[in-house]
Amino acid sequence: MSIHKHGYTYDYPRPAVTTDIVVLAITEGKLGTLLIRRGEDPYREAWALPGGFLKEGETIEACAARELVEETGVSHTPLHQFGIYSAAGRDPRGWVVSVGYLACVHRHAIHPKAGSDAAAIGWHSVDAIPDLAFDHATILADSLAALRSRIHTEPLLPRMISEPFTLAALQDAMEVVVGAPVDKRNFRREMLESGWIVETDQFTAGRHRPARLYARVQA
Repeated sequence: MSIHKHGYTYDYPRPAVTTDIVVLAITEGKLGTLLIRRGEDPYREAWALPGGFLKEGETIEACAARELVEETGVSHTPLHQFGIYSAAGRDPRGWVVSVGYLACVHRHAIHPKAGSDAAAIGWHSVDAIPDLAFDHATILADSLAALRSRIHTEPLLPRMISEPFTLAALQDAMEVVVGAPVDKRNFRREMLESGWIVETDQFTAGRHRPARLYARVQA
């Protein structure tokens, strides 16, 4: 350790720090993620997760939110940390540690726009992901595991459908996320007791029996 006029410095190498953000939504009845096509080296023209480097004095949470806006135009979206990636050689630019964040959104509530360093941006089904830059395939897989493990304990699911919604629509979304049917009675009880949704005074219209419409509880 050395002491300089501006304070302490430590004689250890320091990694660069980045954030990688997985944006998930239900697209055409399937779970999809938002990818950018890189416009710069390394991995020029390869698809990748949105993200970028931490600035001096910036918190990691602020970095994730800023990079998401800069690279996709998506803002005001809750972000959930799910992993840290520090394997040697994961980034050809040097020693880089990345923090993974998850954002669950409604597909048509956001309007993605590629940033200046991206060649393109687009939604991709998680079942048909192209080859990804860096270790982003691992990060994406971890985010899906995190989503499926947290979907019953955090208010992620209601953010993935438009408001107002029926319990049937919410169940459809759950089945897309988990990739399997869920029990109707247990699911409805879980959602009604979760504190994440609230009844509205609206009902569906049409030939069938009207169904109650619900909205997200605002945090």
